[in-house]
Amino acid sequence: MKTCTKCNTEQELYNFSRKGRGRSDTCRHCSCSASHNARAKKLGVKGRLTAAAIQARYEYHLNRCYYCHKVTEQLEPDHRIALAAGGSNQPANIVPACKTCNRSKGAKTLEAWDSYRELVLGHDLG
Repeated sequence: MKTCTKCNTEQELYNFSRKGRGRSDTCRHCSCSASHNARAKKLGVKGRLTAAAIQARYEYHLNRCYYCHKVTEQLEPDHRIALAAGGSNQPANIVPACKTCNRSKGAKTLEAWDSYRELVLGHDLG
């Protein structure tokens, strides 16, 4: 167990990114919210995320990847409608995604990504 220096919550070690030989001082939720907020501000997008809002979205989706429905401890917040495509940084636009889905989706729309998965990867979101 480790305590996040930003939100002061005690969490399992897997919630802290590896940093050199140790772990980051801030939990993944706090780190992700800070980077998402910075990117949104740079793009002039409205909305501000907090670690609590990200955690609430994970819990709302039962800690499953929104796209493949896999249960994993390594979820990442994803903008369902990408910031680059005009999506907001509001909590309602944030969904939990496993690393594989988040990386392959990128800034694609859900429809474009579904087509990509069917054509290139040979499987459906189902």
